[in-house]
Amino acid sequence: SKVRNLQGLLTGRMEALGINLRNEALLETLSQDVLKTSEIEGEILDHEQVRSSLARRLGMEIVLLEKTQKGNLDITEWLLWFLNCLHNALKSSEGILEKVLFKHSFWKENNKKGINERQKKILNKMLDGFTGKLNSSKWAKINKVSKDTAIRDIQDLIKKNILVQDASGGRSTTYSLK
Repeated sequence: SKVRNLQGLLTGRMEALGINLRNEALLETLSQDVLKTSEIEGEILDHEQVRSSLARRLGMEIVLLEKTQKGNLDITEWLLWFLNCLHNALKSSEGILEKVLFKHSFWKENNKKGINERQKKILNKMLDGFTGKLNSSKWAKINKVSKDTAIRDIQDLIKKNILVQDASGGRSTTYSLK
């Protein structure tokens, strides 16, 4: 009941702002939500780029909606835009679901192999879309350990058939999930 009351108060205050300030508040709220979500996932995004991208997307909706409200009330163009957004969201959700299911099956298959916390940390990063190639230096830096410890952890995962050494070798040796 308290939440419902606060929601009503917020909605009332937003309605009193007028469309421009409402859009500004919505844009800032969405921007903050995107930034916080990406921060939780370990990716730092630029506030202005996120805001600009959202503004472009929202701007399209606002222009179409205003055109519909002030024109002949034909909502076909707006519905087409909305259905396209829905289609894109569903496709994106499908990709996310595939990643979640893959990660689940990976841990279901490998959770009893005696993986230490450092290894779990890196494997989760790799499963979540690690940027670039994994090498022992990156492993050591991410886990704040010596390069020797990183190499021992990597070799252990290779023995457990979880990681494989990529074709490149020597100082540029990189590793991937098997």
